[in-house]
Amino acid sequence: HDALADVEATLYICRLIRDRAPDQWSSALRFCQKSSALAFMDDAPAFAITECYYGQPYQYALAKLPVEDPIGSSVITYDLLVDPDELRALDDVALVKRLGRKTKPIRRVRVNAAPLLHDIYDFAQFGSMTPDMLTARAEEVRADAALCARLIAAAERAPAEASPYIEMRIHEEFSGAADRERMQ
Repeated sequence: HDALADVEATLYICRLIRDRAPDQWSSALRFCQKSSALAFMDDAPAFAITECYYGQPYQYALAKLPVEDPIGSSVITYDLLVDPDELRALDDVALVKRLGRKTKPIRRVRVNAAPLLHDIYDFAQFGSMTPDMLTARAEEVRADAALCARLIAAAERAPAEASPYIEMRIHEEFSGAADRERMQ
């Protein structure tokens, strides 16, 4: 295996994208900065994202919910194709179950992973909804503080169990209080 060959192949692909899809290239460069991705999602009531699973691209129409990830690496978003009235009618247990079914109402967007974000008006429609309809739904959902709080609580994840292998614990604290004091 030669790492230089991987770098050269990556450069070749980047140049192809830059030359043949300059709008996509520009967008990718813009949103490789976490702060740019966050600002875009904060400013737009509705936006679109392209994500790839098993080599296939999928687009979602989303709205950022008013919550910050404690680590700051992701935001919680609402899939605008899901009717909020359906979710309002559910009790808390049913809401948690509903979040695991397709179409998932809640999506986490990793802002430190150069998400492929788009203006909602770049698309003629999503399903049967136009960009204006999606924007109106986004504003409705974001204005409903009770629904947002319920969605955020239902989407909350249990803390991950610590790995027994120290090299897998890179995002945890390695040192105890005594060691931190010595490091000062």
